Amino acid sequence: MKKKLWGISLAAALAIGLTACGGSQETADTQPAAPSTTAAGTTMETENQTEAQAEESGDEGGEGGMTWDMAEEILTHINDPEFPDFTVNVLDFGAVADDDELDTAAIQKAIDQVSEKGGGKVIIPEGTYDTGAITLKDNVNLCLEDKKTKLQFTQDINHDNYPLVYSHWEGQPMYNYSAFIYAKDAVNIALTGQGTLDGQAGDGTPWCWMSRDYMTDYQDDDRTALINMNNNRVPVEERIFGQGHFLRPNFIQVIGCENVLVEGITLVRSPMWEVNPVLCTNVTVRGIHISTKAANNDGIDPESSNVKPRGPGNHPAGGI
Repeated sequence: MKKKLWGISLAAALAIGLTACGGSQETADTQPAAPSTTAAGTTMETENQTEAQAEESGDEGGEGGMTWDMAEEILTHINDPEFPDFTVNVLDFGAVADDDELDTAAIQKAIDQVSEKGGGKVIIPEGTYDTGAITLKDNVNLCLEDKKTKLQFTQDINHDNYPLVYSHWEGQPMYNYSAFIYAKDAVNIALTGQGTLDGQAGDGTPWCWMSRDYMTDYQDDDRTALINMNNNRVPVEERIFGQGHFLRPNFIQVIGCENVLVEGITLVRSPMWEVNPVLCTNVTVRGIHISTKAANNDGIDPESSNVKPRGPGNHPAGGI
C-alpha cells in the first residue's frame, strides 16, 4: 500500500547552496517563456489519473488522499523561469557599497528599467548595501553576485522605507508594511546568487515586537484585531495596519505570481516568516540557507501555491 501525501506544498527543504546566479538565459531577441500550466489544472488531471489507478489496485490513496507518485508527477510540471540575456549592474544606477546610505531607489530603478525593457538580470556586486523594501517586477532576476554581497535592510521603520502594500499575515489578507522582498501579480521573477540578505531583526532590535521568549509582545492586540476582521468579513481595503501597528512583515512575500525562483542566497535575522509564496504557480526554492532566531522565523510557508523545494535541509531555527 502506498503512503498518502496530504500536503506536498507544505514540504520545504533548505540547503547551504553556493550556486551562481540562477535562472535559465535566453538570447536577447527571444521573448520570455509563457507562464506554465496552472497548478490547479495539473493537480486535477494528475489526481484523476492517480485515483483511477488506485481504484484498480485497491490502494486507498484514491480515497481523497495524495500519493508520493502523484507528488512526483506534479513536480515535473514545475520549472525554472527563463530570462532574456540582458544584464545591468546597480552601480550604474547610483548604488554605492559600504557608504551607510540607502540604496533602495537605485536598486528599484534598475529593476523597473530592466522589466520595462523586457527583462534580464540585475546584478548587485560585492559590498554592503543599505536598503528598504524592494519590489520584484516581471521578467527580472535580482542576483546577489558575490559571497561578499550583502543587502542590509534598514531598521528605520516607516512607510518611506517599507510602504503600505497588500499583504497576507499568517494567511489573512490585509494591508501592512511591505515584505523586505515583495512582488504582486508578477511573472518570471527570481532572487538568486551567493550573497546575504540581512533583515537586522530579532530580539533587542526595533523590529522586536514579539520576542522569542514571549516576554515582549506588542503585536497581540493587532493580531487579535486582524483575526476578528477576517472572521467578520471586514473588506480587505479596510484592514489597514502598518505604521502605528505591530504586525511584522515577512522577509520574502510574493503574491499571485507565476514562475518564481529563489536560489542560492542566505537569509539572516528576519522579523517574521522567511519565504512566503501566496496564491502562486510554479515556485522553486533551491539551495538557500537560513540563519535566524527571532520569534516565528518559519523557513518556507506556501499558501495555496505549488512549490518545488530542493536540497537537503539546513534551518537552525524553528519552522517548516
